[in-house]
Amino acid sequence: DPDGWELTSFSSPQESSISFTVNGQPHVVSSKDLPISTSLAEYLRYHAGMTGTKIGCGEGGCGACTVAIHEGNTTTVANSCLRPVWAMDGLS
Repeated sequence: DPDGWELTSFSSPQESSISFTVNGQPHVVSSKDLPISTSLAEYLRYHAGMTGTKIGCGEGGCGACTVAIHEGNTTTVANSCLRPVWAMDGLS
């Protein structure tokens, strides 16, 4: 190529996984199993079978999906319908 560019083949990103704890139980999620758009609420309800997690408005306004998230010695609350499951790596 006269511009110095070389055409290379495109390969898909490598498979990755995350791990986190829910109610004391370890969970491992692989990129081959869930799309990047999966929310924590969707994961808890539809993949972990925790149907007590509710998805009300889906916009974080009603608070039905509120969960406690522990990181070290810090506990915060979050709307699980807005939080991507992929943001949970290493948390409980």
